[in-house]
Parts: sequence; structure tokens; C-alpha cells
Amino acid sequence: MITGTLVTLLISAACLLANAEMLLDSDLLSLTNNQPQQAFQLWATEHNKPYKNDNALSKERSIRYSTFLDNVAYIKQQQELRPNVQLSLNEYADMSWSEFAQVKLGLNPELLTKARNSGSSLIEGFMYEDTTLKAEIDWRESGAVTDVKNQGQCGSCWAFATTGAIEGVNAIQSGKLVSLSEQELVDCDNEKDMGCGGGLMNYAYDYVVKNGGIDTEEDYSYWSSWGMSFWGCNRRKETDRTVVTIDGYQEIPKNEASLLKAATNQPISVGICASQSMMFYSGGVIDSCCDGLNHGVLVVGYGTVEGPANEKYYIIKNSWGETWGEQGYFRLKAETGKMGLCGIASAASFPVKTTPNHPVPEMCDLFGWTECPAGNTCSCSFSLLGYVCLWHDCCPLEGGVTCDDLQHCCPASAPICDAERGLCASEDGKVAVPWTDKSKAQVNHHKAVEDRTKYVHVKKVGTEDCSKASSEVKLTMDRKNPGGGLKTNQVLFE
Repeated sequence: MITGTLVTLLISAACLLANAEMLLDSDLLSLTNNQPQQAFQLWATEHNKPYKNDNALSKERSIRYSTFLDNVAYIKQQQELRPNVQLSLNEYADMSWSEFAQVKLGLNPELLTKARNSGSSLIEGFMYEDTTLKAEIDWRESGAVTDVKNQGQCGSCWAFATTGAIEGVNAIQSGKLVSLSEQELVDCDNEKDMGCGGGLMNYAYDYVVKNGGIDTEEDYSYWSSWGMSFWGCNRRKETDRTVVTIDGYQEIPKNEASLLKAATNQPISVGICASQSMMFYSGGVIDSCCDGLNHGVLVVGYGTVEGPANEKYYIIKNSWGETWGEQGYFRLKAETGKMGLCGIASAASFPVKTTPNHPVPEMCDLFGWTECPAGNTCSCSFSLLGYVCLWHDCCPLEGGVTCDDLQHCCPASAPICDAERGLCASEDGKVAVPWTDKSKAQVNHHKAVEDRTKYVHVKKVGTEDCSKASSEVKLTMDRKNPGGGLKTNQVLFE
């Protein structure tokens, strides 16, 4: 006999399916006890899975349904063992742990077996040895942490942990929080790191120092979410757009006391062992873990659980998007032993920054063939139907706003153009200043042709181990076609 509670639940689920509303995770788990197919359909609809409207007998749907049921059983088992840590049927509930690990981890264990202190930019010692710990610290509250990002189907966690740490120390030292480019690291830092095939934060710091800095997320945006790098390294941006610099990096002594001291002073990149339960984590303080490092993350502070024990925990920023965990973060129990839970203190490091950033030019197009001097703003002077800019000018104002005549610009503090009087007005009308003439953007013809002849790499994640890079396709561009456009001269597989 069906109980009244179950009837209510089934009715609620049917309403959800009809209205595409979200069902509470606890209710969805309960629904799997008696109506697993219904629960799976609700879940697939909520997360907009491509097979959500497929026939129940379709191969892909059948495989995913079977995996979904395995994950349901795993979550229920873990919830009984550790009720203080919440797990949920999130967007990854149709993936096996091996599938997930292949595309969502990426700390390369092969690099960890080599000498970790082989980088030329390593600064000896530990500068925070004499630090006194605080009761708690959260660098998000100090404006030293950017929004949570998502590495997608690419084993580039090492790149996100690296940029997060550099973003933090740069914000602390300069007072400006600037989101930095993981894509540059994936594309260009390939001497030891392997793009979507895995890497190590120490080597990434070494790359940034040797390169003279790193570009911004806005200018060199992330496009490896599908597990590949489409264009290879943009040498113009790598060379000219060294927006944020660091002086070197330090490795933290392998103990939790030193890690906590370092985290008191700035966000810290760490390696951890991410287990299957972390795949479904949605809240609480993780208090059990696995052995062996496989994932790079960012410690952004620490706090204390309220209660008689006053247990300390780390606040950690992940790179699996804001819908995962506690808005993209997780908490991990601290002070559990020398190396810490999940090995968190065994491969921790941080960038050192004492010198200011230097001015860099503003790149005006995707490939960086046109640019404006430092302190200027790229401004479109001719566009294709208002969507794609075909030619740029330079506004000699930082953050300048282009006027409708495309010949003048206004400062950000007075962005309203008055063409009749040639003035720029503030939004409240209290400020009016003369508008400013634009100048032509600079074009480096030699660099443009050079960039068109470079190799373009496409790296795909391997099918068995995220730490192994698979096939690499190289496409060359026609040297006799400086007007643009890709021409496939050869395809080489390595």
C-alpha cells in the first residue's frame, strides 16, 4: 500500500516534471527508493542532459541511468557513514568516478616525483615562519579572491590553483583584484606542464617569472572547457601582455603548522587527494580522505567549527564551478597530522610578490595584432553590423567609453557623450568635461605575419589517465596569406 507521504512526493515530482522546477536533493534521493526512473528523468531534466528526451531503451540513456543508480547507492552509503558531510545528486551524477577523474582533476603525479625545487625562480626559506595564527581568516572578505571558475572537461586544475594564488598576492600587494588567464598557462606553459593533460603549480609559477608576467582572464579568456586547446599559445599576448608579475615562489615546509601560517598571509596553492565522495560534495567539513595527490586547489583561509571541540578547518576554492559544493568551495578538517588530511600540506606553495606591476599595452583584437599604448583603451572605429569590430582606434583614457560618432571618447566617470557641445557628462549630470579625440591603433606587421605562421596545437585529454596528454594535432597557417585565414598545410600526429 502506498503511504500518504509517498503519494505526496510522487505528486510533487510530477508537478516538477511538468513545470521544470527544482526538487530538493533529499526528496530526489527518497524518490529513487520507489521510482528510480522518475527520479532519473527529473534529474536529467533539471541538468538539461542531452539524452533527457531519449527513449528509455536508448544506449546512452541506459548507460547513464545505470551509472546514476550506482552513484545513488554510493551517496546513500556515504551519508550513513558520515552524516555531517552532505553529498548531493549534482550535475555529475551520471558520470563514473573514473570518467570524472579523467576530466576534473589534473595534478600531474609524474611531475611530483621529480625534484620539486628544480625551478630557477624558487626562493629558498620560508618567509612566514614567525607568523602568529589568527582565530580565523577568509581572504574572500578582504577582496583577494576572484569568482569561482570552472575548468570544464580539462585537467587544468593546476592552472586555476596557480592563477588563484597569484590573483590573491597581487590584490594584497596592489589593492586591485585582477582575474588572470588560465588559458595562457594551458597554451604556453608547456616545458614541463602538459595543458589539459595535467601540471604542477610550482612549474607554472616558474613559467610566469620567466615570461615576465601573465595576462588577464578578460584578454586571454578560457576556452579549454571541452578538453582541448584550439589555437595554441598566443605569442603576442604572452610577450606583450604581462599584466601581473611575481618575483618567484616558495615551497611550504611539509607540515600543517607552516601551511596555516602561510594561509594567514595570503591564499595558497595546494595539492590534495580528491576522492569519489568529493565529486558529490555539497556541504559540511570533510573529515576523511584518500592517499595520493591528484588535484590542485586554493586555500583561501581557515575557520573553526562552533562547538566544544573548536575544530579548525580550511576554506578551499575549487575549480568545478559555483554549482558544486558550497558555492564552489569546500571545507576540509585541519590539524589532523603533519601532512594534513588529503595530503594538503605535502605539496603546498605560494607566489612571492614585492615589486609593482609594469604598464602593458592594450590588445585590441583576438590575436593581438593591433594594440594601444598602456593607459589607453581600445575603441572600435569600424564594425560589421555592430557585432564584430574590424578596425580599432585608441582612446587615451583608461576605461574610456566610445562616443557614437566613433571619433571621440569619454572617461568612465562621465560616460555620456554630448555630440552637439562636444562634452562628456556624468550620469547624474553634475560633471561635464570636453570629449577626447581618438588616435589610430598600432599595427605590428612583422608580429602579425609571425603569429600567422606559428603552430596551432590541439590537445585532447586521454581516455585512461588525465595526467597523460594524448594526440596533438598541428595546423600551420599559410605564410603567403597575411590577410588572415587558416590554411591546413600539414597534419601531424604525435
